[in-house]
Amino acid sequence: MSALAEVYDSTNILMHVNMRGRAEGARAEHAGNIERNIFFPRSLLAARRGPAFLRDVILSKLYYWEAGRVPLVPFLLNSVGIATNWASLTRFMVPTGTKVLAHCPLSSFVEALPVDLAVIFQAAPGGPICINHNLRTRKMLFRWRASTSRRWRALVVPLDASVPWFKRYAELLAYWTAVVTAGLSAGVVGGWACACYLGPI
Repeated sequence: MSALAEVYDSTNILMHVNMRGRAEGARAEHAGNIERNIFFPRSLLAARRGPAFLRDVILSKLYYWEAGRVPLVPFLLNSVGIATNWASLTRFMVPTGTKVLAHCPLSSFVEALPVDLAVIFQAAPGGPICINHNLRTRKMLFRWRASTSRRWRALVVPLDASVPWFKRYAELLAYWTAVVTAGLSAGVVGGWACACYLGPI
């Protein structure tokens, strides 16, 4: 999330937080959009202590602005980026005798919106964590932010958009397996995996 905050155009982020296990009566086995939208300045997540801010403030309080204090101007200026993490929510249904090769939200899910939007998701059981986004990667401002972002450079594996997604997935899976085999920590593997981008903009 903090790597995304470092490259988003928007001045604020609207993050969807899973409320299962947090809201009264909402349990892990419940289906539906059981979530809360938390709005906060992008700079706080992009800052040096961004991950700690997310963990210690946002995920502990489940809000940032006090009631009646949410600024209206970012919404009027369309300067709100959206981020959501589905990786821990996904439960694959795999019928007997079958295997999930890859799973991915449709690119149209994010491309249709005129704001920064990223969906973090798990691509296959035990497989890499990927990101489906609509970031304008060809824009000069994005390229500058990406090149100066320590987190983005550490987590993103650049992919050739001309290569079919299924071939890219196979290559990513092979790389991911090699990383795990090399004995790197799950945190590092997860961090790398958040960088995998499967579709062109």
